[in-house]
Amino acid sequence: MSRTKASSAPILQSISAESIPIDCIFYHFIPIFDMVLCSLPCHLSTIGSISFSHFSLATQNSATTLDKHLVSGLIICYVACQHPKIREGSDKAAQTQHKGGTMTYTIIEVERKSGIPSRKIRFWLDKGLFPHIYKDKNGVRLFSAKDVDWLCWIELYRQLGMSIKDIAHYRNLADKGDSMLQERLAIIQSQKAKNLAEIAKLQEAIAMLEYKENLYIELITNGSENYKPRSFGECKKILQQQCQTKRKQKGEKNAK
Repeated sequence: MSRTKASSAPILQSISAESIPIDCIFYHFIPIFDMVLCSLPCHLSTIGSISFSHFSLATQNSATTLDKHLVSGLIICYVACQHPKIREGSDKAAQTQHKGGTMTYTIIEVERKSGIPSRKIRFWLDKGLFPHIYKDKNGVRLFSAKDVDWLCWIELYRQLGMSIKDIAHYRNLADKGDSMLQERLAIIQSQKAKNLAEIAKLQEAIAMLEYKENLYIELITNGSENYKPRSFGECKKILQQQCQTKRKQKGEKNAK
């Protein structure tokens, strides 16, 4: 502990006896909160999260300063967590067991495991996308391997543009078992159709870009003396005709 005090003393001495203005916090101290939370062992990360929640609540209540003791405590906590023995203990306690020995993970651990930001995970938790999440006796939410797998599916569905409402509905149907397979299939097929329509639009847009690209290459190669500018509509019509010709040629080739 003496080494911890010695290493943190210069940092603590740099903190003024006066409270720290709020405008400095957002630029200089918010990164410290994230750094502390990521460095804490799983059994201490909850404490850090609670401290951060109290800090956020204080700023929302028009607080103009942050007491130096809160910053000092966070810095001490961070420095202490760098001690080899504490980090060794945190590694052993990193995964908690419940319900017959099933491995579980804290939100911070899930973030490291999946690469999905903890803020996004907490948002989805608050939206009810994890209706069966396990909580320990202290109210800490713990993820099973199945929860982490479901989290990755949520991330995929969101990337594809599926709404949180639809994801929650899909999850509710899944919880009802095989009797809702048809309804779940309809949701997946509907989302697929939307994405394929988006892909078709993108392909059409890319074709227009390629037309423009080829035009510039031709102008650079052969010059622009005989070039006659075409409107957007004319370019689009030319591309549609080219696509129809390609489809026709492809159909004739397959017929042979």
